[in-house]
This record gives sequence, C-alpha cells and structure tokens, in this order.
Amino acid sequence: MIFCLNRLIQIIFQRNKIKYENMSLSESVKMKIVKLRVKDKLPKTKIFQLTNLNPYKISKILKEKLGDKYTSRIEASPQEIKEIILLRKKRIPIKNIAEKYKIPYEKVLKVLKKELKDEYSTYLSYYRRDSSLQKSRMVRLRKRGFSIDYIMKRFKISNAPLLRILKERLGNDYQKYSCKISEDMKKRIIQLFKEHNSYEKIADLTNVSVTSIRLMLQNSFDLIFDVILSKLQWEINPDIKLGCGILYEQIRKKIRKFTKYRVASRIAPIIIFLYFRMKGLNISSKEFIKIAGLTRIEFRNGLKYIQRYFSRSFIRDHKAIITSILNELMHHFNFNPPFFHEAVQLLEKFWTLIQHTKEEIVAAVICIFTMIKLNINSPSYFTICKKLGITMSSAIYQVKHNIFERSNLSGFQGFTKSRTNIEALLRTTN
Repeated sequence: MIFCLNRLIQIIFQRNKIKYENMSLSESVKMKIVKLRVKDKLPKTKIFQLTNLNPYKISKILKEKLGDKYTSRIEASPQEIKEIILLRKKRIPIKNIAEKYKIPYEKVLKVLKKELKDEYSTYLSYYRRDSSLQKSRMVRLRKRGFSIDYIMKRFKISNAPLLRILKERLGNDYQKYSCKISEDMKKRIIQLFKEHNSYEKIADLTNVSVTSIRLMLQNSFDLIFDVILSKLQWEINPDIKLGCGILYEQIRKKIRKFTKYRVASRIAPIIIFLYFRMKGLNISSKEFIKIAGLTRIEFRNGLKYIQRYFSRSFIRDHKAIITSILNELMHHFNFNPPFFHEAVQLLEKFWTLIQHTKEEIVAAVICIFTMIKLNINSPSYFTICKKLGITMSSAIYQVKHNIFERSNLSGFQGFTKSRTNIEALLRTTN
C-alpha cells in the first residue's frame, strides 16, 4: 500500500516536471528577463521575485539569449570601471556610485581598491578631523558660544585635540568664548525675544547659540512673569514684580542644586501664584494652572515643595484673602452693600470650623450662607462655585463635615434641600 502511494507521487511529480520544462515562454517575457539582467543588472534572485520563474529556467534563458556574454555574477564593464574611478576622484560617495551603475556596494569597493591601490585612501569622501575646514567649523561654533561637549559630540573628537585646535586658532582668547551669558546679554536677548524675533535671528545678532538662547529664555524669571501677566491682562505696580523677583531669588538659593525645582520654568509660576495671593491679587488656582501651562499634579506638588521655604513673614493671611474674594463677588454680581457686611460677620463666626480649607471654598460657603440669610435667590449657587473655579460638591462637603457635624447637627443634604436647616443654624449664631 505504501509502495503504491510513493509510486503515485513520483509519477505525478515527473509529469508536472515534464510539463513545466516543455512549457514555452513568449519572446517578450524572455526579453524582459534579459533587460532586467543586462540593463538593470539585477541578480537572479531578484528576477525570480519579479517574474516568479524558476532560477534554473532564468539561467537557461539568459545563456540562450546572451551566449558568451552571460556571466553568473554582475561585473562592471571596463568603461564603467573608468567612470567609477573618475567619480571617486571627485570624492563621490561609494553608495552613490553603486546606485548609479546598479552594482553592489562591495563590488564597487573591490574595484576601487584594486584599481587605485595605494591611492585609495587619498580620495576619501569625508574630511579628516584635522582638516582645515573642520577646524574652522569648530572655531566658528565656539565663537558662537557652543559648549566644548557639544562640539566634541558633533565632530566626534576628544577633549584634548579640540582644546589644542582652539588654542592654535584663537590663541590667548580661546577661553574668552564661553557658553555662559552675561547679565547684560540676557537683558538684550529677552528684549529681542519680546520684539518677536526668532531664536535664529537672536543668535545671529548676539553670537549666542540657539540652544543656549532657548534654555536661557525657559529659565528667565522676568520673561515668565511678563508672559503670565500678559495672559492675565493685569496692570500692576512695578514694585510687585520687583518684590516677587527678590522672593524668587531667596527661595531658589535655598533649594538644593541639580534638583528639578532649581529650574525657573518649574519654580517661578508657583512663587508668582503665592506672591499674588500674599498681596491680595486674587486668582483661582484652576485659572492660574491653565495660564502657567502646568498640570494639576505639577502645580500641587510644586506648591507643597515650595511652601516649606516660605518664612513666617510670608505666610498668607487667609482671612484677608477670603474677605477680598467676597468683596470681588459683591461687585461682580451687583450685591447690595449689606451683603459684604453680613458675609464678614459670618466668616468671623464660622472661622474656627473652616479656617484650614481652601480660600475659594470658604468664600463660596460664606457667600451662599449670606445669600440664604438675606434671601437672595440670584445668581444660582452653581454659578457662584463656577465663578470661583470650584465644584458644588466641594462646598457641600465642607458644610456637611466641618460645620454641621462639628456643630453636632444632622440632616444636611444640600443647600437647596436643607435651606431651613441652614437658616436655623444661622439664627443660632446671632
């Protein structure tokens, strides 16, 4: 049984082989194969991929059509060899020569080494590190303020040879071209940037590298302050900027070197926010985070880190800030003057219960309590919370847990549902 099965397979294979060998190809297909080999100089494996013909069949066709000219390997003709050598003497890269003549890279390399012999290294297509052109480029970059490390990486040269080249070309002035930027130069760069000049143009005007300019601008307190102020569209006393800058320098000196909060782009927005609060310039943290281009996590972590460096003289007066917020709400929503008087009284009465809460939340709670006491129905409580950049749930949480529960009261379910309970609470505080 097994013998019969094997015999059947052999017969089928032989018939298919005979059929394949006897299969005739059209003349156009044969000429296409010859063209791929002669003109395009493709190997048999590549021709096989394009035509899907057996490599044996391809070889047979090529021998038939090319006769003695057929060779199993792709070689450059004598004329092509001459042209390759001429191109190489013009310092054309080997890769480009191989692509032009459609000859493998290794073949071109072998031809050049065989024909040029000892002169092969003379016609390298790259400049040596010690060439005059490379030295000029290194010196030019150094004059523009690029660091030694950058030049070393760019030209793949070690420190000692680079310093030798700089001393040779620049003489005693080689240390003069440092990548450090003077205070006067910093002021000039900031001014040019405010005039909407590009980094490249500033680099041309100041002979400072683009990288150094970008890093300097990202770490400039004055620029960060001006950008935040322009987005807020505030007009403030110049003394506030000066005082904030002094505070920034004092705190930055206390921060350990080589830590992330030594960078101005991380520390400056937090200090500006805290200083604004200290001076009674109220802005919600939500709005400030958006303006400063920070995330909530970055802002919160930065706030926790920076507050440890504030001396007691710089601790914020929470009550004064909340009073200022209430005054702003009165003017924004056109409340009558009695509103502010009642709000300040309620703030004093509930202060011990809510003094450790965020200013905006305390202001929202006191504002809503005052509206309930004075029977003011507009605007909605949600509008008050939205104006202060907080959620309604945060205000409800403070009233429920810090006021009602700590006063041994129950039944608070919200400002609207528990209005009678709030009115009773406010009456007991009289």
